[in-house]
Amino acid sequence: MDFFGIQAQFEEIIYTLSDRVTLDLWEHIFGEVLKKSRFADDSESAMRVSSAIGDWSLRDIQGEDRETEKKRERLLRYVMEMDYDQSLLVWHIATELLYQSEPATEESHSDREFSKILSDYMMYLMMMQPTLMSAVVGIGKIRFRDTCEEAKRFFKRRHIKSRDIKKASEAILSVTAPTKAEPIDVKGDRSKSVLFDGSMLAKELKGLKELPELKDGLKKAKGEAYMWEVVSKVWAELLCYAATKCGAIEHAAQLSKGGELISFVWLLMAHFGLGDQFQINQGDARAWL
Repeated sequence: MDFFGIQAQFEEIIYTLSDRVTLDLWEHIFGEVLKKSRFADDSESAMRVSSAIGDWSLRDIQGEDRETEKKRERLLRYVMEMDYDQSLLVWHIATELLYQSEPATEESHSDREFSKILSDYMMYLMMMQPTLMSAVVGIGKIRFRDTCEEAKRFFKRRHIKSRDIKKASEAILSVTAPTKAEPIDVKGDRSKSVLFDGSMLAKELKGLKELPELKDGLKKAKGEAYMWEVVSKVWAELLCYAATKCGAIEHAAQLSKGGELISFVWLLMAHFGLGDQFQINQGDARAWL
């Protein structure tokens, strides 16, 4: 495969699948973009809305008490203090760990599935569609490679088969740091792995189920549903941010291949006058398409 240069094509066949975008998922994305467009009164605010990388949804977490404020600030670190590609991989790991360890409920089913689909899709874009993500991907492939290698070593030490996803997820989540040291302090800065950063984020997200706002008269299932609601909104923001950073030429090139969801999101944002390429300077006009 290396001799004929078909390794990438082979991996795309083995590790990816194609499926239609469901109406429910599109309505979820549409609703998030529509809600944010209402805050885009001028070019400056439109640019600010388009530049959200999950922080918009995280700042909107319910509750004004000190406990909730601390949780909010800890979660914001995973989007504000990381490069986009690093944040993407960390949220992907956290989403997968939660998906495998938290059983679905009637209240959380939709947002749980939206989170899983968008998480997998964004990783597909980063690894298989580099031209669409070139403006934001950074050293994403290096981080991905180092993370996979650390996971393999971890599973080997624990005698876990990597295909046993549920057991592997539980093992990663079971790791507790003996100190308050960050993962980078333990592994050093030469490794770009974010495996246990993702685990730490998953644990922080689980804490959303215990927010004071959700304790009063609400069942545990409500807390779980709220956790997935936040995660699904963050993924919608991460997708929208990547869509606006990709150039029109790259989006247009996908049309001959059937198009990509990210390109439809780009057009939707243009429709509402959002994005780097579309700036509204007069009145309350919109780039209606």
